[in-house]
Amino acid sequence: MTNKNTTYKILSFFFLTTLIVIVFGIYPLCNGIKKSSNDLISIKNETATINDQSQETQNFENNFSLYKPTLDKIDGLFVDFNNPVDFIKFLEDTALKNNLTSKISLSQKGAQTYADQQFESNESAVFTVSVDGAFEDILKFTNNIEYGPYLIKAESLTIQNSEKITEKGKIRTINAQFLIKVFLQQKNGE
Repeated sequence: MTNKNTTYKILSFFFLTTLIVIVFGIYPLCNGIKKSSNDLISIKNETATINDQSQETQNFENNFSLYKPTLDKIDGLFVDFNNPVDFIKFLEDTALKNNLTSKISLSQKGAQTYADQQFESNESAVFTVSVDGAFEDILKFTNNIEYGPYLIKAESLTIQNSEKITEKGKIRTINAQFLIKVFLQQKNGE
């Protein structure tokens, strides 16, 4: 029986030793290898992403002359941050072209927004546009500014009937007042 007990003791010792080596040696080593492998895969994926982005950037730079006309058109959709005169001239010319008299001003809300441009990152200003004329001409004006060269959003529209007395007698006209939000062009460094 002593040989059997000794054999059991030796087997138990080897079993415990093997178990301890596995739990405290091999298992942490495998976890370390697994973590290092995952880190390596992550680094390879990041490197591949960076390489793809670098390639796309290089392609864009190589083809910039093809994109430039489109980018210039997009840039032209925005009203110049420092000088909205071109936009105001566009509104006045469009009104004249449609036989309308116009009055254009930076609205109170728009004036505050525009004045705060140097302190905040607002990207728009609101103009009040008042036009007088025939209803059909006002519709043409609305269509022309909607499809015009600037990116705008009509905030509100108020329409009123009015009568003017001329040499021909009373003429019925329409007064339309628009609140137009224009999107401003942000120059680099502003």
